[in-house]
Amino acid sequence: MAVQTPSPPPMVVPQAGPVGPPGPPSHQLEQALEAAGWGRRFSAWLLDWIILVVPISVVGGLLSGPLGDPTGEGIGILLGIALMPIAFVYFALLNGRGKTLGKRLLGIRVIDAQTWGPIGGGKGATRELVRLGLGSVSFGLLFLVDGVWPLWDERAQSLHDKAANSVVVRDPHEPALPTHRTV
Repeated sequence: MAVQTPSPPPMVVPQAGPVGPPGPPSHQLEQALEAAGWGRRFSAWLLDWIILVVPISVVGGLLSGPLGDPTGEGIGILLGIALMPIAFVYFALLNGRGKTLGKRLLGIRVIDAQTWGPIGGGKGATRELVRLGLGSVSFGLLFLVDGVWPLWDERAQSLHDKAANSVVVRDPHEPALPTHRTV
């Protein structure tokens, strides 16, 4: 006598709908995020420029003697010209991913003001193009205005943040370098 086993029910796989941007951030996440202070933002920017300029200066110093430029002026001009596209790519890509090296060291990150995720390379490039544009207009006066804009802005955004719809926040996942000495 053969025992008949019931066959398993047919498997139904739901159809996946289009994947769009996530909904608005949760209230808990909103409370966990804190705008990065101006001093921390400025310090991260300064660290990033040191990270960019020191290696290029060392290369310039090493190349000036063998290339017959004892003062290094010609090499310095060439490396200064090369620094601009290098800096643009550095800031656009790393801010697009959320953190430059300076921001990582100081525990802050750039996020999209609506999705609260990374801004991506396109918005990272927009931030830098606006910052460079402001730096080249009116002998850098607008660049300085852009730099201090977060001091009075409701969302602590610079003008280049507003152009890319980004905000800079403290990173709850990244321990920051201490900003004061402990005894």
